[in-house]
Amino acid sequence: MGFFKKKNLPTFPVPPAPYHTLPVNQVSIHTKTDIDDGLTPQEAAQRLELYGFNELSGQGNVSVFAVLYRQIVNALTLVLVIAMVISFVFKDYVEGGSCLII
Repeated sequence: MGFFKKKNLPTFPVPPAPYHTLPVNQVSIHTKTDIDDGLTPQEAAQRLELYGFNELSGQGNVSVFAVLYRQIVNALTLVLVIAMVISFVFKDYVEGGSCLII
């Protein structure tokens, strides 16, 4: 049961360490690119065909109501709302206001 179509993309070999921790020349060797000139247009087109666009796959647009719902249903938020209501019931407006601001 797959909701998302998973692409079977070829991948680069796993680097010995994260790229940001390696020297530039080592990253260049690992990714088979030229430090001075970068990729040729032919190589860029070939990699675009092979790997696709450099974009993150996601769930698409998330509605404002979905984000708001997830934030309200959060347990800590519910505790703060309950504390705010109790504070206002007992006319402790400073505490209730601080819960409201948080």
